[in-house]
Amino acid sequence: YPTSEMAYAVNASGAGISQYMFGDDMFAAPIVAPADNATAPVPWQTGVATKTVWIPPGGWYELPSGTCYLRGNWTTMKKFPLSEVPLYARAGAVVPSVPLVDGATVGAAAAQYTSPVFDIFPGAAKGDTKVYEDDGATTAYLDGATFAWLSASYVKAGATLTFTATMDGAVNDTAVVPSARAITLRLRSAFPPASVTVNGRALAHGRPSKGAPSWHWCGVEMAVVITAGVLPTAAPVTIVVGGGDWEAEAAALDGVKGGVARALLAKAAFDDARVTVGAHKPAADRLKRLSSFGSSLHYLAPTATRDAFGKAVATFRQ
Repeated sequence: YPTSEMAYAVNASGAGISQYMFGDDMFAAPIVAPADNATAPVPWQTGVATKTVWIPPGGWYELPSGTCYLRGNWTTMKKFPLSEVPLYARAGAVVPSVPLVDGATVGAAAAQYTSPVFDIFPGAAKGDTKVYEDDGATTAYLDGATFAWLSASYVKAGATLTFTATMDGAVNDTAVVPSARAITLRLRSAFPPASVTVNGRALAHGRPSKGAPSWHWCGVEMAVVITAGVLPTAAPVTIVVGGGDWEAEAAALDGVKGGVARALLAKAAFDDARVTVGAHKPAADRLKRLSSFGSSLHYLAPTATRDAFGKAVATFRQ
C-alpha cells in the first residue's frame, strides 16, 4: 500500500503498529507487547494484550472473531488473549492451506498436496487463487515444464455458489502432483446449504470424522465444510452449493465465532477456579448458553430450515 500513509507507520517494536502482509490476501498483526495480567480472570492465567491494528483499504475478515470489516484504511484497538493470533483475510478471498498433523511437521513443506483446503471468505461475489506445485526436492522445475498449477475459483450467482478447481502443467507426473487428492472447501460465515453437489453428484450431511464425501456445519469456525472425497488430480472438480442470501447470512454470523470463543475461555477459567455458575448446584446462566452456542447450531444444521437456523443465530445477540 505505497499510497497509504498508515502503511509507513508499521514497525516491529510494538510501540505503534506492527503487522505484515502474508501473500496478497492475508495479513498478520502479531502481538509483540506484554499482556496485562491484571485482566486475567484467575491469578494463574495470563491476561489480554491490547493491540492497535491498521485495517488496510478494502474489506477484511478477522479470523479470531469472524468479524468482517467491509471498509478499510482505518485503525482499531482490540484486546487479544494468548490463544488468539490476529490474522486477517481479504473479503472474498480464496485462501489455500494444507492440514498439519502434530508430530508430522518435518518435511511438510516438501510434501505433495494430497488434502488441500480452500477457505472462501465473505464479502465478494467471486474470487480466485493459484497454488504452485513441483517435486519439492530438486531443481527440475527450471526446465520450464516440471511443475504444475492448481487454480481455484468461485462465483456467486443468486443463491448458488459454484467452486471450480482445475490443473495445468505436469498434471500426469506423479513426482510433481499426486495421482489423486481430497479437496475440502470451507465457506466461512455461511448458513447450512440447501444442497451440495460434487461433479454433479449430490452430497449428504455427514459426520466430519468419517472422511467420506459429505458436508457438515462447523460450530467452531461458523462455516460450511464440504469434503469432496478422493478424486483424480488431473480432472476438474466442480462443487455447487445451493444457499440463500450469502451476504445477509454472513452479516448475521458476523462476530459470532469470536463471541463463542471468548465465552469458552471465560467458562474454562471459571471452571478451573470452581466458581462457574452451576458448578456445585445446577443453575442456568447466560455464560453456559453462550459457550455452547456453536455446538447448538452444529446439531441444528442438518435438519433446520434456513429460516429456523437464522432465527437461532439471531438469539446470539439477545
